[in-house]
Amino acid sequence: MMSQVRDKGLPGIKKTLIIEQSEMIGEDWETLTIVRGEQENRHSVRKPGYPILPKEGFMIGAKMVNFIHCNSQSISGMVMICFGGLLTAGVSAAELPRETVLPLTLATKAASAAVEQCTKDGYQVSAAVVDRAGVVRALLREDGAGPHTVDSSRKKAYTSASMGRPTAELGELIAKMPAVQALRDMNANILALGGGLPIILEGERVGGIGVGGAPGGHLDAACAQAGLESIG
Repeated sequence: MMSQVRDKGLPGIKKTLIIEQSEMIGEDWETLTIVRGEQENRHSVRKPGYPILPKEGFMIGAKMVNFIHCNSQSISGMVMICFGGLLTAGVSAAELPRETVLPLTLATKAASAAVEQCTKDGYQVSAAVVDRAGVVRALLREDGAGPHTVDSSRKKAYTSASMGRPTAELGELIAKMPAVQALRDMNANILALGGGLPIILEGERVGGIGVGGAPGGHLDAACAQAGLESIG
């Protein structure tokens, strides 16, 4: 696919440039035409206010864009940069989806605060924090906590991040509504026991925190809540 670069708006100008392997580059590139030239000579142009385009072309990602000059007469005035069939596929940086990310520092702080709270309460636990995709960001196991608490805390965090609700609520829902009992079997990471809470930052769910090891899901949940409060 070739993209045309053409002088426009001045009488008698028939300058045409063709860009090979072109892609959308920001919001300033305009118009769209596809052409093929006969003569091929390298040339460089610029539009007022735009950067100078080097004779050898310029880089777009890992690709070199070459400028080819054909059927040249004269060039002056404003140059319109035109991009070929990639216009509809091209996406500017402003159009890319954006999301809030759970920083490692906050994940570690939340897990640490959860473990500290349970230690104060006399319980040896593990605390896990995952991101919105359920991937572990931080996991702490208190001295003496059972090895099973590593998995239980992680799964509670995963479940709350995925479902967007406390794991205790999910357990109650499954107990009350037999029609949704299959939720607990969706995959091997779902654990509908108390102790998991979603993490909300700036109104957006960014992950989950889970605690395992206290003698009761409500006690695990209280430590998880302490972890959330430590990061606001």
